[in-house]
Amino acid sequence: MIVSYRNGIKISIYILFCLLLPLAVQAEDGKSQITVNPPSLKFYAAIGSPKSTPQIVSILSQNNQSLSFKSSDKWILFKTIETLQSARVRKLEVSVDAKDLDIGVYEGDILITDSKKNISKRVSVTLIIASNYYVRNCHD
Repeated sequence: MIVSYRNGIKISIYILFCLLLPLAVQAEDGKSQITVNPPSLKFYAAIGSPKSTPQIVSILSQNNQSLSFKSSDKWILFKTIETLQSARVRKLEVSVDAKDLDIGVYEGDILITDSKKNISKRVSVTLIIASNYYVRNCHD
């Protein structure tokens, strides 16, 4: 322990180090290494509609090279797109294909996995298919 006095205040480096160490361990535990924004997406489509207009998901990760993506359902379509922001940021372009689906509410997700850290994050995707009239007049 290093003890120092400055302006009548005793400073202990050892105690300061002990207080900061748990914060560093918590940041390196690998449990919150993938961040997605937004965490969920909602699409509206008329019955028989082709591919929707895409929505973008931003993914922040310590190691983008080891990320993999998998959708839970074939109606969820996605592709990664190049960004110039940072090596830690990736973008995912997500759309849905409602052409073979009936009227109803469909829920699925995209699983994002970092194989090196053995962690994953889900982006939930909701698709609401209705008649043409309802979709034209639909508000969230």
